Amino acid sequence: MRLDRAKANARLKKSDSSRALSGHGAIETELRASKKQLRTTSVIRDVAKRKQMEKSLRKSEHVHKAMADSLSRAIAEKDRLLRELRNREQMYREIYNATSETIAVEDTLTGSFVEVNEPMVRMYGYSSKEELMARSIGDLSEAIPPYTQENALRLHALVMAGSPQVFEWMAKKKNGELFNVEVSLSCSPIRGENRILAVVRDITERKRAETALREAHDNLDRKVKERTASLRALATQLVQAEENERQRIANILHEDLQQMLTGTRLMLRDLRERHPKEDAKHLVDRVMSTLEAATQLTRSLCCDLRPPMLYEAGLVAALKWLADDMKKKFGLAVQVRADESCEPESKELRVFIFEAVRALLLNVVKHADVKRAQATLSVTEGNRIHVQVKDRGKGFDALPGTPSGFGLFSLRERTESFGGELNIRSAPGKGTCVTLALPKP
Repeated sequence: MRLDRAKANARLKKSDSSRALSGHGAIETELRASKKQLRTTSVIRDVAKRKQMEKSLRKSEHVHKAMADSLSRAIAEKDRLLRELRNREQMYREIYNATSETIAVEDTLTGSFVEVNEPMVRMYGYSSKEELMARSIGDLSEAIPPYTQENALRLHALVMAGSPQVFEWMAKKKNGELFNVEVSLSCSPIRGENRILAVVRDITERKRAETALREAHDNLDRKVKERTASLRALATQLVQAEENERQRIANILHEDLQQMLTGTRLMLRDLRERHPKEDAKHLVDRVMSTLEAATQLTRSLCCDLRPPMLYEAGLVAALKWLADDMKKKFGLAVQVRADESCEPESKELRVFIFEAVRALLLNVVKHADVKRAQATLSVTEGNRIHVQVKDRGKGFDALPGTPSGFGLFSLRERTESFGGELNIRSAPGKGTCVTLALPKP
């Protein structure tokens, strides 16, 4: 039949072309009832390219959809990040304006303000940021060296060179009022550009407190100096009073008691010559011997109370006389080293040094258990008189806080009243060295 032949031809063409074919089109069928014959006509077209394009299109649609989804997600993430960035920026701006610190961002070259926070606006007394930022550093400064625009730019240059600066500055408010500030400058990248970050602190109250403290310190120092001067004057008066008392007692011993003893001796001598009996003569000799000892004692007391050598020949000669007296009375050999240039002009100081050396030598006699000592009088740098008495005797524990006897304590007090100081170096078995450092008038 013709239909079977057409199907066979179609299969043959499909096999020969090795292509996927689809047949469609008009199929005309005629049915002829009368002849009982069926007739079919077919049209076959090649649609492989169209199918391939459809497949590629479907694949492209999937790719485009994936890209669109990815882009949508990226846009959503970008929007989220932008919202977060805006929120953070708002938060930092609120912190920037709410902080108690006064902060400004300045241009590195001109020093003009790029940004300021609200506390700075309030500190300088301006009504808005814009009004403040229109001013220069010079407008906000005392404008008297070193608080000038030029010096501020010099500090900026140091900061840009890598050296942050912290300094005090005299600032000026809008109304012209001056006040003290402390400025901290540092370099920081802000929005992609290097800027000067300035933190300004009002230190007016601190300065007032420092001024009050300094004035209180000055007042205290002045009072201490006045008190010290008063104590020195009192010490001088005390030395003078002691000297006057010594002179009065010495005069009594010399002018009154010694004259009476001398007169008694003369009367006894006359009695012995008039009554030469042995018993009377022996008794008179004993009385005269006692009177002679009393006379020598009064003379010695006069010299001890007011050594004539100290007033007639000076301190150096008096110290040498004192060394001889120590040798005669106590067997203590004292080596005196003193220069005539060490002679103090003040009579009170001469008397004090002499009495101090004598007191220290008597301590050697009482406690050191030696027969030799050394006394030195010299002038050091700073025009200070150094008096030193030392021995190689028993020594004692001279650590701070260790009792050293009322004599040394009193000597220290009197030394300090003259504006000097006393130093003791001693240790058991290693002797003692006492040094007085006194200002030379």
